[in-house]
Amino acid sequence: MLSPGEEHDLIDAAQRNPLAFRPIFLRYFGPVFRYFALRGATAAEAERLAVDVFAEALSTLSTLASEERGILPWLLDIGSHHAATRQGRRPSIREQSNADGVAESTAGELHRLLGHVDAATAEALVLLLFAGLSAEETAKAMNTSPIAVKMSLYRAVSKAERRQWACDEGG
Repeated sequence: MLSPGEEHDLIDAAQRNPLAFRPIFLRYFGPVFRYFALRGATAAEAERLAVDVFAEALSTLSTLASEERGILPWLLDIGSHHAATRQGRRPSIREQSNADGVAESTAGELHRLLGHVDAATAEALVLLLFAGLSAEETAKAMNTSPIAVKMSLYRAVSKAERRQWACDEGG
């Protein structure tokens, strides 16, 4: 994670010269790609959507100067708008796991868990566990507090444990 000063330097350089946007693209393309892949996009769709995010980010770079959330949360915010408008089929959990290299059994468990949590909690889990964001970065991306993100994760884990205990006891 870059310090706020380092991020400011990257932004300032890119605003002065669009060619200086390259380090932002190289640093953050992977997390933006994974964000889409974990939301059900195929690898080709995730790549196209990530490129679309960076194209929009480059064209609206001036708005980043007033952002206090940082580069990655800003990019993921743009990405969330693209994800919301994405059309087409939802791939199976097998396709999702193959897109990110997650083992099928782990992906199956995640799918089972995410199917039983609200959309905001699922989003937080994906950002925390698979996009590699910290609780603070996840909170910024979701426009909430780190405490709310941590509580959401805690509730999801507790709920999954209670379900597992009920299954183990034959319930």
